[in-house]
Amino acid sequence: MIGVLSQFARADTSADLAQASGALSEGVPEVAVVRLQLLLNKNLPESEWRAVAEKLAEAQVVANEPEDTLVLLTDARLHDLPWTKFWRAQALASLHRWADALPLYEELTDESSPFQRAAIFGAGETLRALGKCQDALRKFILLAHDKKWGARAQVRAAELHIELGNAPEARRLLEQLSCRTARAARVTRAARTDFAPA
Repeated sequence: MIGVLSQFARADTSADLAQASGALSEGVPEVAVVRLQLLLNKNLPESEWRAVAEKLAEAQVVANEPEDTLVLLTDARLHDLPWTKFWRAQALASLHRWADALPLYEELTDESSPFQRAAIFGAGETLRALGKCQDALRKFILLAHDKKWGARAQVRAAELHIELGNAPEARRLLEQLSCRTARAARVTRAARTDFAPA
């Protein structure tokens, strides 16, 4: 009987977490913060509490509440989790505490990290803010061909090339990006045409 009840409780928490997180994906992180905070204050098992805390940390950063994120992440139950390091780095970067954020990003850039690509981009942004343009450029170049991060990384790399006085390389990167974007648009149009109802 207790096992059945705990399954229902887990299902309720999962549904509540999905509903609370929905506001974040809908572009209303402030609503997600309130809902997730209410859910976090319930007496949840530790694994569920951590799952809610992870979404809350993300929502707080997106809602521009980095100080609250840093407070949340001091909880001992969250010590040394990869996502804790990532959201702490994001919060610190939001506060322009670049020197504090950089080592956290760097820790997460190895291939085994689920945050590898986001951490590389964050490290690039942080290095740029610290005035280490060549190091930042190397980070962005690592992401140049990544599906999710490539376009942003190429734009950042082009901006850095301009700052470094290398306009031809900036132009080359932007032309590559433009060609890739145009190709993607053609493929999308072709797919719509191929699958259009007759």
